[in-house]
Amino acid sequence: MDRMYYCMFSVVSSLEEGEDQALYELLLLWAMYAEAPLTVDELSGTCPTQMNSILDLHHTLSELSGQFVVIDAGNAMVLVHHSARKYLRKALACLYEQASG
Repeated sequence: MDRMYYCMFSVVSSLEEGEDQALYELLLLWAMYAEAPLTVDELSGTCPTQMNSILDLHHTLSELSGQFVVIDAGNAMVLVHHSARKYLRKALACLYEQASG
């Protein structure tokens, strides 16, 4: 699964600095660290400024998250698989180390 995650992460880590990358990071962090999955409505309510300009959150989420984050049958934003959380924590830690080092 790591090889697949690596390919997925390569796509999203190549986003240009700016609004898309900031939104991607926000969505990913919510999906990774929320105590319970957030519904699309709850997510929109937590970040109204960032979500204000999004017409279709389902589509945006799919496009920006590299398929790491999906909307489940209950309309909640969840990681595609529990192993994705572990991979993403490791990958993001490496990115932050590189950026600060």
